[in-house]
Amino acid sequence: MAANRSLTTKIAVFERYAKVLHAVRTIPIASSKDIKEKALPDTSFRTSQRYLKDLIDAGYITRFGTGYDGYRYYPTTKAIELFGEKRHVEQSEV
Repeated sequence: MAANRSLTTKIAVFERYAKVLHAVRTIPIASSKDIKEKALPDTSFRTSQRYLKDLIDAGYITRFGTGYDGYRYYPTTKAIELFGEKRHVEQSEV
C-alpha cells in the first residue's frame, strides 16, 4: 500500500515537471506568472518558482532577464532533444 502511494506521488511530481516544460515550450515569451497560471494553477507562486529552478539546475530550461524586469524562460537544447523541436533560444540570440 505504501509503495503505491509513493509511486503515485512520484508520478504526480513528474507530471508537474512535464507541465512546466510544456508551458515553457509553448508560451512564446514564458514568464513565471504565465507558467504558474498555465502549468501549476493549483500551487503557490513559490512552488512554481522551485519547479523552474529545478529545471534550470537540471539543464532543461534557461532564464533570461533580471529580477527587476522579470525573467523569461526558454527550453534548452537538452529539453528540445528530449521532447522534440518546438522553440529554442541560444544565449547569443538574446
